[in-house]
Amino acid sequence: MALQRVLGQQNDIDNKANVLLIDVVANRQTSQLLADELNVEHASPQVIILKEGKVVHTSSHMNIRSATILSHL
Repeated sequence: MALQRVLGQQNDIDNKANVLLIDVVANRQTSQLLADELNVEHASPQVIILKEGKVVHTSSHMNIRSATILSHL
């Protein structure tokens, strides 16, 4: 459901950011390493927004909204 909310404005998001989607079931080790490196609690689904290598926003589950993502880009 979170992905569907974001896909509604995918073009707007893609125009403002480089987007990486990690399948945490298939890539659990990678997703956990990323969470550890960024010092964020791992969740799935989860959005992590970086600017200049620093986390500026993270949200998960029902808090994932394309408008919120766009406001942080």
